[in-house]
Parts: sequence; C-alpha cells; structure tokens
Amino acid sequence: CPAGFIVPTDNDWANLLDQVESGGTFTSQTDYGWIGANAGGLLRSASTYVGADLGDGSWVFSQENQASDLYGFTALPSGMRYPTGSQFYGRGQATYLMTSSAESSELTPARSFQAWSQQSGRSRASRSQAVAVRCRKL
Repeated sequence: CPAGFIVPTDNDWANLLDQVESGGTFTSQTDYGWIGANAGGLLRSASTYVGADLGDGSWVFSQENQASDLYGFTALPSGMRYPTGSQFYGRGQATYLMTSSAESSELTPARSFQAWSQQSGRSRASRSQAVAVRCRKL
C-alpha cells in the first residue's frame, strides 16, 4: 500500500461490515461462509455488465441482487487467480479481498462479495492466488 495506508486486518473488515450491517445481523465474524444480510449489495459498485468486456469492472447481476454502493466503497468484481497457474475465475461475478491477518505461512482470511448475493463472505485464501487487496487509510 502507499505511504499512509495499510492492508486491513480481518478485524478491520469485521468492524467495517458490522457498521454497514448496522450491528446485529452478523452471526459471527470468525466463522467462514456467508455473513450478514446486505453488506455485499451496499458495498459493491452499482455498475452492471451490459455486454462490453467482462473484465471492464462491471458486475453481472440478476435483478434481485442489484447493488447500491451506498457508502461509495465501489467494490469491483476482479475475481481471483487459480493458485496453480495464470487462469482467473469470477471476473464480473465476484471479488475476493486479502487481509493482513495470517492463519499460516500460506493461508489468510479473505473477504468477498458475489454478484448473486447481498451478503458478504469470509473464506481462506492462499497467498499464491493473486487475491486483490483494498488499502485502508491510517
């Protein structure tokens, strides 16, 4: 990250998502899987895929999962690289964001947003997967 910014910890993400969800809809910020009710839709870019290049930064949405980007976070659907090569998956449909927290030398918690859900996700990512980062201002 540039000077004055850091890669958020898993706890930083938990705090952000708690604020977006208005505190009370999360089951557990330490569980893996889908979390909350609507943070995904509130933080995703509202730009939708209209037939241009699937990698143009737009989401492929179904009508019921439109995003509002209410907070100006503008999460973009970058997808993720497979750990064994240069092939990407999820472009236009998902974004995975690495945390600075570590579970092991290879695994770290990651946060995600998907086109097909209003929820946010928490999963494990391998450091070899080329997962995106979102820097946080100090």
